[in-house]
Order: sequence, then C-alpha cells, then structure tokens
Amino acid sequence: MLSDLQIRKLTHLFHLHDANGNGFVERTDYERLVGRLLGQREREPAGIGALREVWRSHWQEVSGGGPPQGSARVPLGAWIELWTAILEAGFGARVLGLCEHLFAGMDIDGDGKITADESRQWFEIFGLDPAGADATFAACDLNGDGFITRDEWIQLVDQFFFSDDPAAPGNLLFGALAANEEHPEHLA
Repeated sequence: MLSDLQIRKLTHLFHLHDANGNGFVERTDYERLVGRLLGQREREPAGIGALREVWRSHWQEVSGGGPPQGSARVPLGAWIELWTAILEAGFGARVLGLCEHLFAGMDIDGDGKITADESRQWFEIFGLDPAGADATFAACDLNGDGFITRDEWIQLVDQFFFSDDPAAPGNLLFGALAANEEHPEHLA
C-alpha cells in the first residue's frame, strides 16, 4: 500500500499531466507534453522517438485501465490505481526505462548530464513556475558539482516514486508539492 506522501506525489503528477484542468488525463495531454519537449529544441534529439513510444505505450496502459475501460479519459482515482500497481511491482524495468527516456529528453545537448538551464526548460515543459527551477536544481544536484548525472537522476526518480521522506530531493522533480494536493476519496 502506498503512503500518503506517495499518493500526494502521484496526485501532483496527475495534475501536471491534466494540462487543461478538466479532471482527466487524456491522450491530448500526453501529446502536449511531448510537443513541449520537442518545442524546446531546434531539432529532434536522439531518444525522443523512443520517449514518444514509451509515452504512447504508457498512455495505452493508462487509458485502458480507467472507467469506463478504454474511455481515453482517465480520472484521478484510476491514475492512482495504475501507478499503485506499477510501483508495487517494483522499480524494475518499467520505471527505470521511463527514467532513462526522460533523462535523454532533458539532456538537450546530449552530453550525459543535466544543467541548470536544462532543468529550467523541464519546468517550462510541465508548465511549472520557473522561479522554483533553480532551487529545485540545487537540491537535486546531489553531489553539488553543477550537474545532474544519470546516476543522480535515477536516485531522484526512485525518491520521487518510492521515498516516504518529505525532505527527499527527488520529491521536487516535478516542482514542489502543493500543500493542498487532494487525497483521492476512494483511497482514504
């Protein structure tokens, strides 16, 4: 069973994906995120085609699990249930694979590390307040060398999905959690 903090983080992630704020994550929400990711670049970087495929596959999984099945409109409760199943199965290839593709998407220049500028663009892609990007980057640069490496990124993603420590830097990957993130009623 997921902790309250994990559910808050997944709820936060849901709201970031629900770009139009209609209470559902839809295919257009996924397409909008990939479009924003590509819009930050003059040319399509290596790995984006694979990221597009991962998100398409994830969308098919998400949309097939929401009521009614295959409705292509996923409410918060179905989102939480899907992620609960994924996380209870463990980090493994599912989350780790997504992690690798997201890292490749963030690493705009392909040098194997994420800079503060690339982190700011990540915030823009998700429609987050860019004012929080620098503080988040500083917290997520685990060794303080001015970059987020692939190894640091994997630790941060693990913290986002699995940590129950409110002070874990990985909790900030998708911006600060709102103090009032709703707790899904069916899981209360």
